[in-house]
Amino acid sequence: MMKLLRVLCLTLLFSAPVMAQETAGKAPAAAPEATEEAQIDTPKYSPDYCQFTAQFPEKPYITHKCEGDTADTCFNLISYTKVFDLSTTITVEIICNPSTPAMYKEFTPETMESTVRAMTKDTVIEAYEIKSRQEEGYRQSGLLGRGRKGLEDTIYIAQLWIADHSIMSVEAQLIGEQSAQSDQAFAEILRNIGFTKDLEETGAIDSSAKPETTTESEETK
Repeated sequence: MMKLLRVLCLTLLFSAPVMAQETAGKAPAAAPEATEEAQIDTPKYSPDYCQFTAQFPEKPYITHKCEGDTADTCFNLISYTKVFDLSTTITVEIICNPSTPAMYKEFTPETMESTVRAMTKDTVIEAYEIKSRQEEGYRQSGLLGRGRKGLEDTIYIAQLWIADHSIMSVEAQLIGEQSAQSDQAFAEILRNIGFTKDLEETGAIDSSAKPETTTESEETK
């Protein structure tokens, strides 16, 4: 979990000066409680504050987590797991947080590649390649590597996406024996994660399908 939280920490780092000014002289807030894991309403996750979408084969789970003493350290973790014949498992974990245009400017391709490496330094044994790209309205960096989960080898994919108002981290693993079925499922899941506008224009996701629409304020209640 800590690898995903590095993205959250970077978000808080950039917003810390403003937060400090706003909270100066105020008593510390009580530590918020984490909610239990729950299944979201649809296989499509795209909350209002997130400019990215993840379309899963089935409904994923959402867990509201807090890593500190205030609501500023809270986030929603989206998780999806698929098991094939008890020998192969696909896991995907996603965090999408609000960001700012200033943060988008700060996250150059070089910064994003460094962040992706930091996300995976405790889990990737060997990094095969890392790439970045600049598209209209967003940037994306991705790392492909070999990892280890218990006694099983894994194919490990880490991605970082950022636009002017949101930032998303993705970590996906294919654990155990590979097969045509699991490889195809893994690739299909990754194809359906990305910048919402692009996914809709290419037909990868149905723009008319009802997404998970819980807003940030509703999620943190």
